[in-house]
Amino acid sequence: MLRYMAPSHEDASASEPSAPTLPSADSDRLALIPDFTYPLRDAIQDDVCRTPQIYLIDNDDIRLVAEQQAQRETLYYQSIPALLRHPGVHYAALLRHPGPQQHLLDVSCQRLRQLQEKDPTAAGLVVASNISHAEDIADCLKQMGQTVCLVTSQTEGAHARLEAFRYGHTSWIVSVNMVSEGIDIPRLQVCCYLSHVRTEQYFRQVLGRIIRRRHAQDDACYFYALNESTLRHYAYRLFDDLPDEHAAIQLDPFSSPTTPAPIVYPATDSIASNDPGTSGELPTIEMHGAPHAQAPMSECVSLSEGIREMTLDLANDVAFSNAFLARLVSL
Repeated sequence: MLRYMAPSHEDASASEPSAPTLPSADSDRLALIPDFTYPLRDAIQDDVCRTPQIYLIDNDDIRLVAEQQAQRETLYYQSIPALLRHPGVHYAALLRHPGPQQHLLDVSCQRLRQLQEKDPTAAGLVVASNISHAEDIADCLKQMGQTVCLVTSQTEGAHARLEAFRYGHTSWIVSVNMVSEGIDIPRLQVCCYLSHVRTEQYFRQVLGRIIRRRHAQDDACYFYALNESTLRHYAYRLFDDLPDEHAAIQLDPFSSPTTPAPIVYPATDSIASNDPGTSGELPTIEMHGAPHAQAPMSECVSLSEGIREMTLDLANDVAFSNAFLARLVSL
């Protein structure tokens, strides 16, 4: 139903009759031209969609302690993207760390409480990496005094739970994929993104769960995630779609917990994840309660004190590498 056209014809009116051009060997130089588009810019101006405020939580003082064969080395990083370039630190495992996970949940709950002061029916969505992760997050939210609806593919009567949540007053719904697309719950206004999936389609699908407006007062929605390079790229692309009057960078401080959290030692069980290379071992994280710098909104990167020190045991990785090299030589 769409037409391939040369780039020089992109500005031609879609209503003008033209013979369809079939893809050929040089089709990479052709553009796919739809008859009609309705971008986010228009949807916001028409009061159909809320203006998304995206917070990418980062840290400018990270210490990673690598232990290998009784030797201890401390590495320093000024951002999460820099930390994730270390071969022993994986994004999917980082999402399971109590430090960053708790900080994301804290700031998301703080935002939802602010919204509920004006609209008691406002709710939030947490997207987890897998079912066990979703169960852990639901337990964590309950310990924080939040009301939670857990819905996964293994939940008995999942669709009935979704319907009850849609018209109820439960504050949070925690899921993996069931609420990422095709589910319309307009009272959702906050999202905490703890999924290991990093595709633009999934990023926008999840954002779509919190972006539909209900009335004139709910003109913004709030999306919280870690400052991972791919997600930051998607956030900038989304920022380019916003109307000019909503694209200004603002400053809005919010604080970390005021008391240090206990050190959490590496877990022994593996993580069921589709993220290749995830070992399932969680480095130790220590949180400190010092206040952090002010953070910009909209396409913001927020500096927090959510991660200060991590301990990483590289012995297993080194042993695997040595065995792999020995096997490769023997072949």
